[in-house]
Amino acid sequence: MRFAFTTSLIVATLSASGAVRAGTVQIDNQRGEKVKICTYRSDDKRLVRPRQCWMIKPGRKLQWRRGEDDSAFDVRLFEPGAFELPICLKRNIRDSYKIEIAQRGSKVCVQPFARQTVAVQQWQPLDRVLVNWSGDRFWYPATILQSGEDRYRVRFDDGRVVETESRYIARLSIAPGARVEVDWKGQGRWYAGRVQSSDTDTANVRFDDGFDETSPLHRLRFESAATTATN
Repeated sequence: MRFAFTTSLIVATLSASGAVRAGTVQIDNQRGEKVKICTYRSDDKRLVRPRQCWMIKPGRKLQWRRGEDDSAFDVRLFEPGAFELPICLKRNIRDSYKIEIAQRGSKVCVQPFARQTVAVQQWQPLDRVLVNWSGDRFWYPATILQSGEDRYRVRFDDGRVVETESRYIARLSIAPGARVEVDWKGQGRWYAGRVQSSDTDTANVRFDDGFDETSPLHRLRFESAATTATN
């Protein structure tokens, strides 16, 4: 069975515990022309030591695998060529799963998309939760395995183990009307719908086209940590 991370999984360094402690950021070039993009640590005020740079063609996307570094970062765009003239600078980006290079002429040159967070809570092993994955905007069913000083080790319902902060963890309590996407038949194709009913392991979802399916929870991803009915 395949899980939701088909296009956004990171090849991450494993800690000694075997849990992934890493993040990834999608970079999407909507500018309409090829650009060079560089990332810098926000505490590098001189912008002389880029963490990483890429040439990205118009309409293309790439995944920046950040590893364990979750510090704030800056982004700078350049025109490709011998002189690499700077286009714009966006400072102090935090907790973003996506950076969009906006269309030429837009008021905002670089638009970060922040990850959703919730109020910090204390969790116990075996608590059933939703976890916001670093690589996209969705929340995925998981189980608490172990707590640390400020992080928790969790196992997603597909078996993948990660370490994450409490602000990215919410209680799993599904109500009819919750907006979800379903990996239809486990084929890696995601379709939006609303939960009609659920039990411990499955949920009946009515897709936006009117079709119904009962799916195991590991094929669901939630649009919001508030798993009650949403508009």
